[in-house]
Amino acid sequence: YHKRNYGKAIQHYELAAALAEENHLFRKAMVIYKKYEDLLVKIGEKGKAYIILKKYTKHHQIALETEKTEADKYKEQLIISEQKTTIETKKAEKSKNISIFTLALLLLCLILFCFFIYNHRKTKILGKSLAIKNKQLKIAKENSDRLAAVKTKFISTVSHELRTPLYGVIGLSTILL
Repeated sequence: YHKRNYGKAIQHYELAAALAEENHLFRKAMVIYKKYEDLLVKIGEKGKAYIILKKYTKHHQIALETEKTEADKYKEQLIISEQKTTIETKKAEKSKNISIFTLALLLLCLILFCFFIYNHRKTKILGKSLAIKNKQLKIAKENSDRLAAVKTKFISTVSHELRTPLYGVIGLSTILL
C-alpha cells in the first residue's frame, strides 16, 4: 500500500482478511478491513469500499459480541472465584475458631496439670510433716504411758507402804482408847 502497488496490496488485504476470519481473529480482521476500505476509497472504488465497510461493521459487531461473551464468562468466573474465596474465608475462620478453642483447652489442661502438681507437692510436704508429727506424738504417748505406769506403781507402792503402818497406828490408838 505504501509503495503504491495497489493491486498487490488488495490481494494481501484479502488474504490477511481471509486468514483472520479463519482463525476467528475478529479485531485483527476489523483493522485489516478498515485499511482495505481506506485503500479502496483512495483508489476510487467506492462500491467495493462500501462492501468492505459492511464486512468491517459485521466483524466489529462479532468482535463486540465475542468480547461481551468473554466478559460474561469472566464475570461468572469472578463470581465463582468470590464464592470460593468466601467459602475458604469461612473455613479459615472456622479453623481459626477451632484453633483458639483447642489452644484454650490446652491452656486449661496445662493450668490444671500445674495445679495438680502443686497440690501433689503440697500434699507430699504435708504428708511428711504429718508423719514427723505422728512420730513425735507416738514418742510422747509412749513417754506419757511409761510415766503414767511409773506414777501408778509409785502411788500404789506409797499407798501400800503408808496404809500398813497407818493401820497399825490406828489399831494401837483404838486399843489405847
